[in-house]
Amino acid sequence: MIFKKMQKFIGRNGAFVYIYNMIKNNKIKVPISYRNVTHYLKLGYDAIINTELEISIKDLPIVSHVKIDACCEICEKVTNIMYCKYVENKKRHGFYSCKSCSRHKSVLTSREIYGVDNYMMLEESKKMVSENNIKKYGVKTTLLEKNTKLKISKTMIEKYGTDKFYEIRTPTKNKKFKFNGFDSVDSDITDPSNKYRIIHDESYSLYRNEVRRLTKKVEKLLYDNWDGFDYYDGDYIKENFTLNHNDPKYPTIDHMKSIYYGFNNTIPASEIGDISNLCITKRSINSSKREL
Repeated sequence: MIFKKMQKFIGRNGAFVYIYNMIKNNKIKVPISYRNVTHYLKLGYDAIINTELEISIKDLPIVSHVKIDACCEICEKVTNIMYCKYVENKKRHGFYSCKSCSRHKSVLTSREIYGVDNYMMLEESKKMVSENNIKKYGVKTTLLEKNTKLKISKTMIEKYGTDKFYEIRTPTKNKKFKFNGFDSVDSDITDPSNKYRIIHDESYSLYRNEVRRLTKKVEKLLYDNWDGFDYYDGDYIKENFTLNHNDPKYPTIDHMKSIYYGFNNTIPASEIGDISNLCITKRSINSSKREL
């Protein structure tokens, strides 16, 4: 049973903070010493030094190091912590959260101080980090620094046997997907009557998803620099965005070297998804390419 009570403390800037406790123990045994014996005698307990005394949770001093079972008010996970630590936790934003849910309080603190969910969302912080990285490493982000990239690659190979993070992801079993209009499922059965059908393969699925992720990152840049003409037949199709997105004349992004071609020829996903391999064409032309 969870014990609940209201308790008042002095919070930030001298303001009163009311704390709503979520403690699993109604009563608890505490060791009596010369430090706390007077406190419990004043409360009417028959306290004797060097003995244990069963008390009500509400009578614990807020600086007590006695451990209690605290229930997280977000995920309801129960954690055995010192009562004083529980009180400190509750003072921050008025509710108790376990370590796993601490990010919620981080967001509230960041909003209170900076007005955003994360300090790194501020342009000044991004600029400062970039300038410091350029000064120290010669690049805007340490992820581009040569030694860091080698270290990450080495760690991934040691842990997962590959330095390609998209190969580590576990795809959903029996997941259906479409490729150029053809349904494909996880199966050992092939269909020789259709040379364009691809039987679902985990490695292909991971490769395809990685290419699409990389393509999405440069999509806006591709459209911003586009002159409006179809890459293959030269028609002006920029105004075709007013059509239904399923219309054969609707502009779509095409991989000049297809994803299927890249997979079969072991071309890195970064090359197939790079902006240099992308163009814009009508949906009808894009669909007719198939594995070309």
